[in-house]
Amino acid sequence: MITLIAAGKAAYAGERRRIETRAEPKARSRLLRTSVQWRCNMQVSDILQEKGNRVVSVDANASAADIAVVLRSEKIGAALVRKGEAEPLGIVSERDIVHAVAERGESALQLTASELMSRAIVTCAPEASTTEIMEQMLENQIRHLPVTSDGSVVGIISIGDVVRAVHGELSWMTKVLHDQVVTSAGWATDEA
Repeated sequence: MITLIAAGKAAYAGERRRIETRAEPKARSRLLRTSVQWRCNMQVSDILQEKGNRVVSVDANASAADIAVVLRSEKIGAALVRKGEAEPLGIVSERDIVHAVAERGESALQLTASELMSRAIVTCAPEASTTEIMEQMLENQIRHLPVTSDGSVVGIISIGDVVRAVHGELSWMTKVLHDQVVTSAGWATDEA
């Protein structure tokens, strides 16, 4: 995201200087629309580029207590469940562990990942937009989405990653709109 913002701002600043020298209102309006549209189309691949594509997995036989230790040490909220190097069997989250403890008490900590995990893994593609993945998360009531490409997991994103990305988009849009209003006000006084 930082690279994209810097590139976007640099491109915007250069284009803005060129347009300001000509003082064409239609060109200024087109620039604003193009800049905002470009920035609002952030994709999952952009989020992964910023955060990295490391995916943490746990063995299907790992206990809930062991999974909790992994989640805490990695500072994550979910891990894929695998048997060896095979494709993921499911996904287990901190929420799965909490629900099991609430239902079974302390004995839930002995449950295995394969007993706790969600077997239906909802995924997204690297080309998905932030809007699409927010809709997926809301519709499925989940907070973690593995990212798949050509049948392989290439990363995982969380609701926190999405919020961070959307916040960046909104901050950038606010700046562009603010600059447009300030610049338009300046142009209006120049034309009078």
